[in-house]
Amino acid sequence: LSEIDPAVTAVTDRKFADRLTSPSARQPGDTIFETSYAPNRLTYSVDSRNGGLAVFSEIYFPYGWNVTVDGNPAELGRVNYVLRALNIPAGHHTVEMTFEPKSIKTTTTLATVSIILIYLMVIAAIVYALIMNPADRKEDDA
Repeated sequence: LSEIDPAVTAVTDRKFADRLTSPSARQPGDTIFETSYAPNRLTYSVDSRNGGLAVFSEIYFPYGWNVTVDGNPAELGRVNYVLRALNIPAGHHTVEMTFEPKSIKTTTTLATVSIILIYLMVIAAIVYALIMNPADRKEDDA
């Protein structure tokens, strides 16, 4: 580790070798900058003459994160033990990372269905109380 300069060198695990290529030399004018930030959506604008490996300063967490380059799905890798990395093709591109775990979608759907059922039961109880037979009411009062 004492021989690695993390500003210019990225170390990756072998299990990410198939999705991360060796970086090409950075050219003058190559840029990556964040254009939009939200906790669940990050957007970057990328200009790269030769393309290559981009390392992002976010923690690598594979569960729930979806990545696209110009709307096409891409795969993140992990470098330097904790950071996200992505292969970027040459040219101008938009990279978008969105956090959309399946568990959140499932939980939201279940919560919505539950709330609708509760409202329907409350409405049914009110309707029943309002249209209950007046004769039944008199018998209850007696």
